[in-house]
Amino acid sequence: MIKRIAIKYCMERSTMKITPIFIVLFFVVLFASEVKGQALDFDGVDDYASASGGLANNSNFTLEAWVKPRNFSSYNWVIQVGDVALGASSSGYLTYLVDGSTSGSVSTQLIPLNTWSHIALVYNNGSYILYYNGVALASTPQFSYTGKAPDYLAGFYFSRNGGSEGWFGGIDEVRIWNVARTSAEISASYNAQLANPTGQTGLAGYYQLNEGTPGGTNTGITSLLDASGYGHPAALTGFAMTDATSNYIGHTFASCANPTDGGTIGTAQTLATGSTPSGLTQIVVPAGTPVGTLQYKWQSSVTSSSVGFSDITGATSTSYSPGALSQTTWYKRLVKVDCETSWLESNVIATTAVSSVIWTGATNTDWNTADNWNPAVVPTSAVDVTIPSGLTNYPVISASTNAQVKNLTHNGTAEQRITVENGGKLTVNGSYTAVKGAQIKVDGQ
Repeated sequence: MIKRIAIKYCMERSTMKITPIFIVLFFVVLFASEVKGQALDFDGVDDYASASGGLANNSNFTLEAWVKPRNFSSYNWVIQVGDVALGASSSGYLTYLVDGSTSGSVSTQLIPLNTWSHIALVYNNGSYILYYNGVALASTPQFSYTGKAPDYLAGFYFSRNGGSEGWFGGIDEVRIWNVARTSAEISASYNAQLANPTGQTGLAGYYQLNEGTPGGTNTGITSLLDASGYGHPAALTGFAMTDATSNYIGHTFASCANPTDGGTIGTAQTLATGSTPSGLTQIVVPAGTPVGTLQYKWQSSVTSSSVGFSDITGATSTSYSPGALSQTTWYKRLVKVDCETSWLESNVIATTAVSSVIWTGATNTDWNTADNWNPAVVPTSAVDVTIPSGLTNYPVISASTNAQVKNLTHNGTAEQRITVENGGKLTVNGSYTAVKGAQIKVDGQ
């Protein structure tokens, strides 16, 4: 009996020790993986917020916000400062507007429904750049006007002043800066609330939208606090503040998360052996909501599109510029955030090296026109060339052309000749093979 009591006592003591430790560890892990906060849901009809703040006309600026759209109809604006607005097109593509209705740009970046995404617009001395989840998209504008500065930047509005192009969904962490934030600054700070907001250089308005209880009765809240220190509270108009929509909602910030894919790179190219491909660039940014600093590495293979890949030394940017092409090579880019270990792959693109071409003259007689060759590549000193008989157009090497081939096979007749104009040049770096009667005519000789 005494022995049994001792055993039971030890087990109870053990349990009492282990349980508190487990609970502490559980909450430590939970705290490290996410930060819970609030946001505000807009009904897209008459919900909006407005503040008396403003920026100096024609000044550089940055607009930022987290958004969670529930629907898109017409244009849907998140932030409006004066005559500049940032939001989404009717199809959900990230966009901005200048002058109220006359100028703007729609990107190719889709903002997914029912998912939190971070969007930003930077204006820097005539250039507009859109950002999605901390990553810069292609420089804009994409339309005929170039670099138009906004006419005025007075007044802050969230959801387009309650008009027909209001926002339908969640908005959080609205930041308005009177400086052009750099890519590094946006990437480093977009996924967390700003520390010491009153000490942030250039922060002209900061709305955390965390005044209310998600889904609770918040009818007593009539304005959004401005945490920038400039004292421009945003008056709330139209909100029900009693249900799951048109009210405060939850928004959880993860502390570390990879994107959901590796994005898309481009573009496949076909070149003469020895030529240098155009740079390989990002066409679509990695999807999802990555949390952390994005890291990149490029890999290449000369085996196939699926095997034989290895890291390219020093290739750690969003884009990559290959050297001269000695053989067909496949490329892909991998991406992850700095706090994760798993890499995600982009698509694979091929740079095809052509070692032999046949003259077709399909377009004209110009040696330097790619469409006159099959494949459509102008030959170099590493490419074998064949000139067949029976064609309409035969090559002419103009006065400004220094044509190079490796081995040249000429099967034309005397009339189906290669013509080298005065001042032009043709160099055969290997062998020259010609059927009886084939000619190379050199003008001026």
